[in-house]
Amino acid sequence: MSSDCVWKKLVLDAKKRDCYYNADDDKRLAQAIDMAAFELDLLEESDSRFKKLSLGDKLPTKFSK
Repeated sequence: MSSDCVWKKLVLDAKKRDCYYNADDDKRLAQAIDMAAFELDLLEESDSRFKKLSLGDKLPTKFSK
């Protein structure tokens, strides 16, 4: 919030629309964030098939029938 970048605008817009939640004030939210970050770390370290999926992969120009 202290910087003059897109994040400041994003936070101000979220506060204006009552969509901003402070994890410092909500311990359950902080715990949910910690758990999600932990799960992402596990996914990155694993050989999960989901890791192999990429939105950046190019699609074929023609689809076979």
